[in-house]
Amino acid sequence: MLQFLVDQMNDAQFDEKTIGGVQLAAEEALVNVISYAYADSEEKTGSIEIFCHTDDALLEITVQAFVKPFNPF
Repeated sequence: MLQFLVDQMNDAQFDEKTIGGVQLAAEEALVNVISYAYADSEEKTGSIEIFCHTDDALLEITVQAFVKPFNPF
């Protein structure tokens, strides 16, 4: 999943330091989704979609999980 983001950033000519930082942040986001969004799921399965949009020096990443909403209480 993360290779997709790296490829998109390479295509948009982001520098290696930026790519590394974004890759780390994206990995943390995915770990959080997997650890918490599916923690109460009986099947422990589901789907996650990752969207990446680049426009000049702007990068937008959306991580979407298809589970019931997180309730922190």
